[in-house]
Amino acid sequence: MKKSIILICAILLGVAALGFAQDDDMNLSDSNRVDSNRVDSSRVDSSRAIFIGIGPEINMNSREGFAGGIPINIDYQLPISALPLALGLTITMSSNFSDTTVAETTGLFRWYFMGMNHSGFFAQVDLGMHILTERNVSLTLFNGGIRAGFRLPLGDFFYVDPHGRFGYPFFIGAGVLGGMRFMPSNSPNINTTSNATSYTNGSSGTEE
Repeated sequence: MKKSIILICAILLGVAALGFAQDDDMNLSDSNRVDSNRVDSSRVDSSRAIFIGIGPEINMNSREGFAGGIPINIDYQLPISALPLALGLTITMSSNFSDTTVAETTGLFRWYFMGMNHSGFFAQVDLGMHILTERNVSLTLFNGGIRAGFRLPLGDFFYVDPHGRFGYPFFIGAGVLGGMRFMPSNSPNINTTSNATSYTNGSSGTEE
């Protein structure tokens, strides 16, 4: 039991260290891009992207010890440039590889309180259903919890989401998701360099 708790703490500390390192890299790369290309920092916020990820997790969906889980996460970044928010759905299947299986289906509301363009540190609220099957007996429970993590972009289309969560009835869990970013067909086009310059300067960028 103590070894499992130490493992979760190590994962969460790794998430924090990774996040701070990525923030430093983002600050350096962003300053270089602004100087060379005058990129508008809000253009990704207006793209209304959909993110789909899957990955391993360890949680306490078991009466004794921990269980292994596989969450599938779908989230949609809300087109609000001033507030980096997202809505979505998480489906998690867990098992202790013995006599207990758990299916979680929860809606999510996420806020990227540190970072930009729907990346960086986030806080999340999860609400939904928890279906526990133990020795061929099923029980449906309310599922509610909070989650914290870090979204790390890998290029323009891929990302990883290390995270930790706490709530009822699973108590605690930690894992990492890897996934892709998709653009709906009705999303507005990304601004060109000239448009980005006009947003930055607050003018059309043309001279009379």
